[in-house]
Amino acid sequence: MSSSTPVDGDGSSDGNRTPAGDGAPAHRPAIRTSSLAGDLATFRAYDVCQLLGLARATGTLILRADGVRGAIYLDEGRVVGARSRPHPRRLGSLLLSSGAVDEPALARAVSAQIAGDRRPLGEILMAVGEVRPAALAAALVGQERAALVSLLILPAGRFAFARGLLPPGEQRLSGAAPQELVLDALARLDELNAGRKPTDGSPTSGSPA
Repeated sequence: MSSSTPVDGDGSSDGNRTPAGDGAPAHRPAIRTSSLAGDLATFRAYDVCQLLGLARATGTLILRADGVRGAIYLDEGRVVGARSRPHPRRLGSLLLSSGAVDEPALARAVSAQIAGDRRPLGEILMAVGEVRPAALAAALVGQERAALVSLLILPAGRFAFARGLLPPGEQRLSGAAPQELVLDALARLDELNAGRKPTDGSPTSGSPA
């Protein structure tokens, strides 16, 4: 691993400004330098997160891979958020699978976005009473956790950690210890290596839903 490597921001997005997009507004913190950087083929993101957890580090772990841009946010060594582009799971599919919304309501919301409505999908559904706040919040947490796990097991690419910088706004993950998340990531990796469908129903890492 190397240090003091220039980077250009996390490059990630919640994708909520695109049709069938999701969640809260995207965050693009202006990150210019990093305190730690390296190759994901040598150090997986879950290895780096464990190291940062032991160091009780606060900042943004920026990840770049083929077709994937993402960021993992840590506060005093605990993971508090993640963003990935593309999303490993779409908000609409999460709401449908949980029964929080039906297909006609989701189709109307997506059609509104295609017609030019720039609000996030969840906001559109909330405004017309098609989804309850608690159900939307649970789906957003599930989406963020799926993004986190997919980033933790990226097999190749680059990483850079920007110490002390966190994006504004709500962090939806409840300050999970890296060790807990690594167990989830390793279980997902085992499923993918064995050719089994992931237990969370999400597609393979980096593939759009």
